[in-house]
Amino acid sequence: YRMPVKRLGDYLSASGICGIEELKEDERFIRYIDKHYTRRKGCSKNWVNDLAFKNGFVEFICEFYDEREEMEKDVWHAANILGVKISACDRRGRGSISFADISEYYRAMVKRYLGKLVTRRSWSYCGEMLVYLKYFFGIFYRHGYGDGFLKNLCRGDVEKYLIWTMEEHKDSNATYRSKAISFVR
Repeated sequence: YRMPVKRLGDYLSASGICGIEELKEDERFIRYIDKHYTRRKGCSKNWVNDLAFKNGFVEFICEFYDEREEMEKDVWHAANILGVKISACDRRGRGSISFADISEYYRAMVKRYLGKLVTRRSWSYCGEMLVYLKYFFGIFYRHGYGDGFLKNLCRGDVEKYLIWTMEEHKDSNATYRSKAISFVR
């Protein structure tokens, strides 16, 4: 990471950016890299790794200094929630779960729901539940439904969901298909 750190440091010195929020929204970084550093031979986009480093750095700093309660955030870390039951045999080793793929409209509702489950059920169960909730909301949005569709959900919509799930996962095992249905009951 020596070169990306150096380039980011040079850019911060030259640009006069004072806060991490400014760096997060700043779009001049790529032009700066292209102008001040020569490209490696055979590499058309010299700035890709530097941009990835900058974005990862900003995300890490923002998360590190975020003082909100863990359950208010869009990414929950199991170690920061009191009373979470982490299974010793959790094969995925998921230390965090992210709500970023849930529509902004439904995100607070899903977080409240999982907030009630997180201390009653295991962490891995909540992570798996979130996978199927993301799938549920995603499939409806992909088929043209908009925010607030749950209010008007009727039997016909549920039947469409069943058909879409069966069609999308006809080659998957039956367990996955059945969980995509049963977990969102």
